[in-house]
This record gives sequence, structure tokens and C-alpha cells, in this order.
Amino acid sequence: MDPSSIKKAPRRRDDRVLLHFCVENRQPSLRALPLGIKQKGILATCNYVARRRGVKKLMPIVQARKICPDLVLADGEDLSPFRDVSKHLHALLRSYSWNGKVERLGLDEVFLDVTDIVSYNVELLNKNSLRQSYFCLSRSDPEVGFEYDATCFAGCVLGGDGVPSYENALCMRLLVASHLARYLRLKIEEEGYTSACGISTSKLLAKLAGDKNKPQNQTVLLALCQEDVFSFMDEHSLRKVPGIGSKTTRVLEGFVLGKEPEPDTHSMECSTTVGQVRTHPGIAPATLARLLSGPGSEKGLGPKVWALLHGVDDTDVKPARDVPTQISIEDSYRGLNHPSEIHRELLAITTSLLRRMHTDLLAEDDDEHESPHPTTTTTAPRRWLARPKTIRLSTRPFTTPQDDKPYNWARHSRSCPLPSFVFHTSSATNSATTTTSPPPLERTASRLF
Repeated sequence: MDPSSIKKAPRRRDDRVLLHFCVENRQPSLRALPLGIKQKGILATCNYVARRRGVKKLMPIVQARKICPDLVLADGEDLSPFRDVSKHLHALLRSYSWNGKVERLGLDEVFLDVTDIVSYNVELLNKNSLRQSYFCLSRSDPEVGFEYDATCFAGCVLGGDGVPSYENALCMRLLVASHLARYLRLKIEEEGYTSACGISTSKLLAKLAGDKNKPQNQTVLLALCQEDVFSFMDEHSLRKVPGIGSKTTRVLEGFVLGKEPEPDTHSMECSTTVGQVRTHPGIAPATLARLLSGPGSEKGLGPKVWALLHGVDDTDVKPARDVPTQISIEDSYRGLNHPSEIHRELLAITTSLLRRMHTDLLAEDDDEHESPHPTTTTTAPRRWLARPKTIRLSTRPFTTPQDDKPYNWARHSRSCPLPSFVFHTSSATNSATTTTSPPPLERTASRLF
């Protein structure tokens, strides 16, 4: 038998329960308006009001305004406020975790592995009094928790008939998890934000399930057998599957359709579904390994994509570090040719890097005593959680379609020790500066080059 014709589906783990939260700003003045976050000439992202008008992520602003003339644009060049909110909401969700497995994805998404707390509460269920069930949020204090009705799922349900099967252990774990998800979503709403949540057995399935009822609802994927997972996955556009990027999509779409797709490697558009690829007679693990191999390709990409097509994702939820191992800022430019242009952009991006350092690495000093004069207004003392030792600048060459050559993904990097004056917080927090002098962080940035 030809090895490329072997199509055994990979085994899926169903012993975990994962939640995926996607948080959206809920400012009353902007909630009903089409809103986009701009970075240079494109939309970094947009809300669901804008998307219903035809506006899409990564769309040029000129095109977006033609489609939606009343589009409201917010500046996304400085993401510090978004990072502050992201850190706050991540800390909120982590405070309810028992195992510490809480992972941030970007600025607005969070994964939680709630297997332990859900299994604990399934054991507490009294089948004779399911309507008066109680979810215990603390092992040490049984009074910390909330009441819920365990005769039904909280939120929306995909798969099955939506009716709980009390003899099925997986079904009961997902049911209990749905009520925890609703409780946490209400906590997020108390902070002034809207959230959607997906509940399933893997990061892949939880994220895709949560996308079904955005921006303010939750969805359980009640997939109790392999066929339920296939049915759920098959309807998705190939490009919507996390882990399958634009380059892989183009290769697979070209193979299935028998022609070259559109050359736009950054497009989120894809007419081919997971089902079309998964059930194609020419697609098998060996075929994928051959199609997706080549210089610079990810090792093991073929088996990984084969698993994703079948709804299999065994990656763990990684606990976030309190202190990041590195901090980086990146941006893209339409070519910088003059030294003054390079200096201007280096100053801007270095200032953003320093601002992020202050956000991620500075904390209030709890060891300091309160001021003996309560009426005196003083700046709270802060301390560095870590002090980076090296600063590195990495660049990639700028190319255009007119260059008639493939994009060069190679980086060119240079590094040097980070000087000590970067960590002087007094100058960065002192507001008593003249109106003619640049802001403190910009002054610090200018000294770095």
C-alpha cells in the first residue's frame, strides 16, 4: 500500500476542559458605532459593528472608509493602554484558577485550563437536587462560590441536541464548565468589558466555538464523538483555523482546487473549507508533509496540519510568567531610505519599547511605608521587577512586487548592553517638564542612539 494513502485520523484527548475568552471594549459612547484601530495606513482590528458593515481586519483605511464612511478610528500606534487592560483582565481570570494555567493570546484573548476545578465540582453534584447546585471556587473555603442550575447548559450549545446526558462524564464536565464561564464573563462585565467564551476540550476547539456567538455570549461545543468534531471543523474556512497560516492555506487551496489561488499572502480570505481539504482523496499525512516542506518551513508542519484538520490540538495552556523573559516592539515600513527618516522612526519605536518596559516591568513598591502626611500628594514609589541587560535591533529588507524577487525573511540583528540610565524612573515620572522639552521617555530614547 502506498504510504501516502494512509488516512488514519489522529487520536483526540477529551480529558481536559478549556475556556477561551475574547474580550472587547464596552465604552458606552462607542459600543454602537463602527470602530477601527488604525496603525499607519491599515486597520489593525475593528469591532463587530464595523465588520457587519463589510469592514475587515488588515484592510487599508482608505478602502474601509469607502465601505463605511462613518467608521470611527482610534489610534493604535501606542498600545500601552490596551496592554494595561489586558494585564488587568488576565490577572482577574488568573485569580480564579487553581492550577495557574492561564495563557494570554495577544491583547484580547485568554485561555484557561479549568480541568481541576471543574472535575472537583462535578464530584459535588447531587443528582437529586441539580437545580440548586453550588459551584465551589475554593478548596479551603466552601462558602466561596455561586449557585447554579445544573439541569441545563449556560449559554449556547453546538452539537448533540443540547440536552445534558448525566451518564456521560464529558458532557457533565462541559455543563459545569459552562456555568463557570458565565460567572467569569459576568466578572469581566463588572470591569466594563464585553466578552465571548468558548468551552471545549482543546485550545483549537474552544477558540473556534467561542467565535460562533461573539461578541457577548458563550458557546459549548458538545462533541461527544469523533463525527461531531469532524462536522464542526468541516464547515470552517481553512484560513480561520488557528495554526494554519496564509502560506499553508495558499498551498493547500491550490492543491485542492488544482490551480494557483490569489497571490496575496496576507489575505484572510479563503474559499476552501476544512472539509474540502480533509476529505480530498489526495490529502494524507505524507502528502501534507511533502506539500508543506521546503526551506524555512516549520518542522513537523505536515502532521500538525493533519491533526488540526481533524480537530486535534494537544497543546497545553501555558501559565504566563509574572515577568517576561524579553520585551519587544516591531513595526513595518514602506521603505526608509534617508537617515533622517530612520532616526525619526527609531526614536518613535524606542520610545514605545521604553513605555512597554515601564508597563510590564515596573510595580508599586509594597515595602514603602505610607506618607506621614496623608494630605500630601506624592507619586507612589515603584521598583523594577527585572532589569534587561541587552537591547537588540533586528531588521528585514523592504521589497515590493516590482522588485521581481521573493520576500527575504532573513533578519539582520545588532545588540549592545542596555545603559543604566534607562532605569531612572524619577525622570520618566516627573511631570514638571517645560512645554518646549520632549516627554521624559522620548528624552531617554534619544540617548540610546
